[in-house]
Amino acid sequence: MAYLPKLNPTVGGGLGGLPERKAGAGYEIGDIHGSEKVLAGEWLDTDGSIVSKEAYRDLATVLPQVPSPQKVADALSLPPSTALSCSFSSSGTYLAIGHGANPRISIYKREGDVFTKLTDPITLPPSTGYSCDFSEDETYLAVGHVAAPYITIYKRSGDVFTKLANPASLPSSHVRSVSFSSSGTYLACGHQSSPYLTVYKRTGDVFTKVTAITGVPSTASGVSFSSDDQYLAVACAAAPFVLIYKRSGDTFTKLTNPATLPTGAGKACDFSSSTNYLVIAHTNSPFMTIYKRSGDTFTKLANPATLPATDGHGCFFSLNGEYLSIASSDTTAKIYARVGDTFTAIDNQPENLTGTVNATCFSNTGDYVVYAHAITPFFTVVKGAFSSTLLQLPNIPTAYLSPSVARIKAK
Repeated sequence: MAYLPKLNPTVGGGLGGLPERKAGAGYEIGDIHGSEKVLAGEWLDTDGSIVSKEAYRDLATVLPQVPSPQKVADALSLPPSTALSCSFSSSGTYLAIGHGANPRISIYKREGDVFTKLTDPITLPPSTGYSCDFSEDETYLAVGHVAAPYITIYKRSGDVFTKLANPASLPSSHVRSVSFSSSGTYLACGHQSSPYLTVYKRTGDVFTKVTAITGVPSTASGVSFSSDDQYLAVACAAAPFVLIYKRSGDTFTKLTNPATLPTGAGKACDFSSSTNYLVIAHTNSPFMTIYKRSGDTFTKLANPATLPATDGHGCFFSLNGEYLSIASSDTTAKIYARVGDTFTAIDNQPENLTGTVNATCFSNTGDYVVYAHAITPFFTVVKGAFSSTLLQLPNIPTAYLSPSVARIKAK
């Protein structure tokens, strides 16, 4: 088999339409060849791999920048029950999964695409790990759970996570959501009974409750700090469904509600790293609401043309703010690409998952997105080029070319 004049447009998320080239002609960057013979130059397998744009600058100008998520192999040791939360450490080395049965929190270490479960902490959360979040410096891991003390905080040393002493003042009930500020100075906990929101200030390894924050009307199912630590968003079960606080020192002051509010109970929220965008996942169509910030004003953007099919359960921006992942109450998840203020569902979405999708998160490295869900394997990791520094190669199934192997000219 000689040069493939065009890629099948149904393969690799629609990465088709490369220039035609007759067999025997000189090869150019981006050409694809389906032969086993050795060719001059550097050729890469068309297997959906992710490479650095810096290493292949010329190829990056030829290939469409379309992520094509590919599921990575499941971890050998899986959580024992429904996964409800997930959090990557900032380097992408560690992944925490909160779930229902013991050990309540499972921590994995990533090497390449392999996720290996670490030995459980000596002291485990006493009940369902409903929420979890790593501090930006990867030193602390907070786990919100159903039973007292409602919050468990670990300190990491190497691959060992050791429980810290409980804060002197604990949340009032089941902690549904946790979020560290980017500086690691503050930890917000959304919970199920009044006052619904507790914020701690960290000094060394001691977490001290700041002055009570008022105004949250019901269960705070989602909390998120902006990357500059200036704003704190709360997604809650009763109207107005989202509240936004502005921080000055240790004081959090509620801002005026956005003019257009979510249409149903807030389940999760997340700021983009630029702090320019805020997304709320919620019940009732359109199931997601995206705001753009100008100063202290948050204005709702137009809904994406393609919406989630059911209630939004989780939401997360990629580090560069160019992609947004939404977890839904059915077995689906959607990834949106942002261009300006427009969010468009990418063509090649992750495959359907097993059971209700409860949470999602991106790695800061820009190549992984995780979904926590209700049925085994309980969490799924997909890999794609969700970063402006990465490039994803076309993915041509072997069966399409057998017995040949397709390669793309990279240099």
